[in-house]
Amino acid sequence: MRRRSATNSHPGEDLAFRRGYADANPWCELSPWLAKNFPKLGLTRWEPTAEVHHLWGTRRDCLTNLLCVCRTAHAWCHANPQEGRLLCMWVKCCCKREFCEDEYRAISGKIASGWITYQYPSRAELIPVWEETMAYFGNAAE
Repeated sequence: MRRRSATNSHPGEDLAFRRGYADANPWCELSPWLAKNFPKLGLTRWEPTAEVHHLWGTRRDCLTNLLCVCRTAHAWCHANPQEGRLLCMWVKCCCKREFCEDEYRAISGKIASGWITYQYPSRAELIPVWEETMAYFGNAAE
């Protein structure tokens, strides 16, 4: 993670927490899935973490809102915001079990189970991700 002055921070940022999260997650959390489903990106299963990505654009640093990603995965998330957010949510909920509904609501202002219901993916590769995330929240996939 790029170093930055503590005086150059923003409200809600906890740089020590973010650094600790990055230290605990040295590998990109999205590259295993992206390498398998989007081989044209040129990722391997184990890409080193280069950046900390916020699931929701706010700079709130909490376990629910952070993912460690490589630069390619980070660029993919920003180029594909709906799919990127869905994939990040799947990782946090179904893979890592690091999701807190109260933190999510405070950050995004949304109820996660309601938000995910309306995020049916346009790419076939993401349909199983959406279905598993729906099941996590107890929603029946239609």
